[in-house]
Amino acid sequence: MPESPQLGSNRPAIRASHGVIRADIQALRALAILSVVIYHLWPAAAPGGFVGVDIFFVISGYLITGQLWRQANASGKVRFAQFWARRARRLLPVSLLVILLTTLAAWFLLPATRSVRVFDEASASASYWQNWLLMSKATDYLQQDASGLSPFQHFWSLSVEEQYYLVWPILVGLVLWVATKSRASFKTRGCFAGGLLALIVAASLWASIYLTAIDAPLAYFSTFTRAWQFALGALLAIVIDDGLLRSAPPTDRRSVWFWLGSALMLGSIFLFSDNTPFPSFWAAVPTVGAVLTLYGGQSGSRIMPRFLIQWRGTQFFGDISYSLYLWHWPLLILLPVWLGQSLNGFTAAAVFALAVAIAGASKRVIEDPVRFGWLARRGNLLQITICFVAMGAVIAVSSFAQINVSARLNESAATSALRPALGVLDRDISHAEKAKCFVSKVEDAFTSCPYGDPEGKLRVALLGDSHMRQYFTPLQAIALKHHWQLTLLSKSACPPLSAEVAVEGLPEESCLKWQQSLGSYLKSVEPFDLIIEASSSYVTSQVLNIGESFGQLVKSQQARGSAWIVIRDNPKPSADTTACIEAHPKTAAKLCVTPRAAALKPVDQIWQAARKLEGVVIADFTDVYCSQSCAGVIGDIIVYRDQSHLTDTFAATLQSNFETVIAKEFLQ
Repeated sequence: MPESPQLGSNRPAIRASHGVIRADIQALRALAILSVVIYHLWPAAAPGGFVGVDIFFVISGYLITGQLWRQANASGKVRFAQFWARRARRLLPVSLLVILLTTLAAWFLLPATRSVRVFDEASASASYWQNWLLMSKATDYLQQDASGLSPFQHFWSLSVEEQYYLVWPILVGLVLWVATKSRASFKTRGCFAGGLLALIVAASLWASIYLTAIDAPLAYFSTFTRAWQFALGALLAIVIDDGLLRSAPPTDRRSVWFWLGSALMLGSIFLFSDNTPFPSFWAAVPTVGAVLTLYGGQSGSRIMPRFLIQWRGTQFFGDISYSLYLWHWPLLILLPVWLGQSLNGFTAAAVFALAVAIAGASKRVIEDPVRFGWLARRGNLLQITICFVAMGAVIAVSSFAQINVSARLNESAATSALRPALGVLDRDISHAEKAKCFVSKVEDAFTSCPYGDPEGKLRVALLGDSHMRQYFTPLQAIALKHHWQLTLLSKSACPPLSAEVAVEGLPEESCLKWQQSLGSYLKSVEPFDLIIEASSSYVTSQVLNIGESFGQLVKSQQARGSAWIVIRDNPKPSADTTACIEAHPKTAAKLCVTPRAAALKPVDQIWQAARKLEGVVIADFTDVYCSQSCAGVIGDIIVYRDQSHLTDTFAATLQSNFETVIAKEFLQ
């Protein structure tokens, strides 16, 4: 989170304990942090609250560039060690404490099967490359269930900022070096810096728009797709504040800029949602809003909301914004685990109150004393060295925790008695998943993947989302055994429907485009002899008019000679199933179960619609998973790898079940 700037007395300000800060910037930081926290705790109240991070990026770019640029122009050089020492004093003390305590809490509170997957994130957070680690895990920040969340996930934005702080002083130094060599004037130097920033804005924004469509996690977490937001704040600092372009003095600026910027940010917070393609071009709305608010925030107009800006509560949340961001997320993840209940109204309120209290204490006891106290009076290199030693110590603790928990899992009774091993449960996926032979949730591309016997006479299509891909292993084995040409057509969280019949409730606009591409593809190729379909009931249960649309797709292909098999979606395990298996490996088949009625919710609407369609074969394996209850372990095999999907090891056992429902004419 950005640092409060030291400013001259000519700007509207309030006095803080360590100098003078701009009240409007503190208010902007308060808006940003409250939008993020409310989005995490009460998402319905601020469905677009995730844009608070984008607002912070703009503030950081504006403040840090202003500080660097003024220093560089005054002294003719960039004091790299001084800059990095200040950033380390500002950011590391509380962040390292949060990482250390969160690591210890996760070690003792979380099941080993969950904690072992997050300790690498503790190390990545301490060394500020968490955003790249999350990209490698293909994490979708806006689309996850609570069981998959890491208590370190929020460090991705701090990693982006730290990477910016590392690179940007070097770019400023390069500008000064070129200006010195060419004996450029002050104005020319500023124009060169402004031009460089404009190029960064253009290239980074283009990358944000392009990558959001083809790789959402990369677009969301990448430093390169976020650089334009820092650069836009930096442009304001260099081009406007430094006088390259004429503008009114801060107090004489029209308040309309502040109000327009506030409207853009508030509109984003309340009108955006998890289904908004992001960052893409939509990130420009809160980003431009933050820039306009920074530009007009010091206006002396009578219609400025000075009372709200300078209100003590507003300034308090601005003061603690950094600590509050750090503390609220691990509390949100770990407090419900400690209390033994999921996040609800009570626990959300408890998390908020506790996070605010701890953040206030952190600001007073840790942040300010380290930032302005004894460490600040030491040499810059010594400060940096001390901070690196502290980082190394935290990384060592998280690494030891991961080694310890991994060893416990490898030596556990569950690992010796059950398959797959608990430590690799989330990686027990089919070849189709490993090969990424599918279209992700937010992509609007279309792809078909050939498998089976390329010389086979029968043409079979596998059609559906990730719940189709989980059956790839047994169906690929059948294809090779019976000489099918197998084609996989899959998009995550997108049921195959006819684009000719309108539906409501699709999770992404890209799903409609994929369905249109699917229709065109099916018309352009020879009819498939057999089409096998499966989709997640978490998605199908939300789509209105899905039966009519799916029926139209089925009938259009039946008219071309295609037979159909529709797989009823698998039952869903309860949230504590994996932890139960870890705790009771020998009796898991009896103890780690979910009541049948609960496991079969939500209802698979495509399965319901298919039962009414003539000529469609239903593959309903519910009785394989369930009797009165649905087991998390069958035989010596763990059934589920998460709260929705089957392990590939278990899916492979369904080959004979598939061969039972597939017509004999396809099994010659």
